[in-house]
Amino acid sequence: MYSKKTEIEYSSSKDWGEDAIVKIKESEINYLKYKNLYSKKDNKDKYLFAANVQIPESINLPNIFIFEKWQRPRIWITGRGKKIEIAEDDAYDNFRKIKSCNHDFYNESQNDLVGDGICRKCKVFVQEYFINQDIRKSKYESLELHKDDIFFGKIPLKNHLYSMTQEAAYDINLKPNEKVDLMCAGWLHHSNGQLHSNDCVENILKYFYLEPKKMYESLILQYYDLVDNIKILVQLNNDHENLNKINENAKVLLREMEQKGLPNAYFLQSWILMADQTLLISANNF
Repeated sequence: MYSKKTEIEYSSSKDWGEDAIVKIKESEINYLKYKNLYSKKDNKDKYLFAANVQIPESINLPNIFIFEKWQRPRIWITGRGKKIEIAEDDAYDNFRKIKSCNHDFYNESQNDLVGDGICRKCKVFVQEYFINQDIRKSKYESLELHKDDIFFGKIPLKNHLYSMTQEAAYDINLKPNEKVDLMCAGWLHHSNGQLHSNDCVENILKYFYLEPKKMYESLILQYYDLVDNIKILVQLNNDHENLNKINENAKVLLREMEQKGLPNAYFLQSWILMADQTLLISANNF
């Protein structure tokens, strides 16, 4: 939730919890006209009230590491109205329905890699309700370990980890079990053995070249890591020594992937060409 306008001052009359985050903004209606996106003020329900709160105890979920501490997962509760008070009342009614609901969740993501759930009764949306437990463990223990560690430039390390694991989740060339193991390995590959997930992930992290049945996962993990490194360094365009080093490693990996006929080789080649071009332009400027 965000607003380009100045924050609206308002004293809430409801008990949202001591660590709730409340946002209020003038409501807008977005619509398409001649393929262009427009917005206008919502005259019927002028205000949008939103509260970010910890998930009620009626929803059974383990704690996650968020906002620099282990705590209950959080959800947004929203309401609309002609006045701010009415918008808050609407949101609080939704909050009470959620807390008293005998929930019946379905997997909105249709997989356990993302695992977002929606209750058929109260319609509450809960991130990662159905997520694979190895992925959950790897993700949040990694976030706790790294906290605000910086990667390249001013890029947080967790941004790199998010990017890698999302690439694994949507790679159409991977089987479901390979996606789970590689997402776990993606979250843990900067932890230097301090964190563990499962035996397969340990093998993927420990070696680059293993017996044939493990080789595929290991090469693909290197691919995600190198591609995201190149992507970040090309965008920063101020650390050409590191970019050159990583690009050379990518070229070695490309030969391995081509020899095994892995489909990711084509995309890796595209990133190598982009890095080559960036380095060439940099060299010509000096």
